[in-house]
Amino acid sequence: MIPMDFRTTYFEIRPNLSEEPRIDEKNAERCDFRRGSIIKLEHAGALNVTLGDSDVSPPPSAFIGQRIIIASDRLISILTKSGIYNLQLFPALLRCGTSKRFLEAYQVVNVIGLVDAADSESSTGEVLFENEGGIDIVDYDNLVISRSRSMGMDLFLLASNPEKLIISGRVMGALLEHTPEEGWGFIAEELETR
Repeated sequence: MIPMDFRTTYFEIRPNLSEEPRIDEKNAERCDFRRGSIIKLEHAGALNVTLGDSDVSPPPSAFIGQRIIIASDRLISILTKSGIYNLQLFPALLRCGTSKRFLEAYQVVNVIGLVDAADSESSTGEVLFENEGGIDIVDYDNLVISRSRSMGMDLFLLASNPEKLIISGRVMGALLEHTPEEGWGFIAEELETR
């Protein structure tokens, strides 16, 4: 059962890694997986991804970096069963640190859609980049999500800071209901929602 208060709120999913995952293919390494638009890759087959210098055991279901989101097939299954379809997925073969161990059943995730959901009256932060005629890029001290501006989206990148992955309380509730023993492998922070 999803708690009632989760249905009307949003969460920020934050990075859980000290080092950014690296995609080893030449075409893919230059792709920005945080732009919210469809990515065209010429590479066929699984993307080879290096997860830094540490060997993670047991492997979590998600590796969230600043530029790259990697999720297990299990996590993707929960998201799609929750009605999340704005994902572009690329099969991944993960290499854990300097070990020879590879992990399969993971996807590099591209979230389609930037949503201007920040409540600009209530949120505070430093403008990093002013975009005349567009949306300024903001480093938020206090991010408040506007329900009306979020347009009911359940998973999106924040337009004013695409490094912020936002999910609805409804989807967070579904993830909590199906949390594996080792956890999902990311940090979720509840955001004030108005």
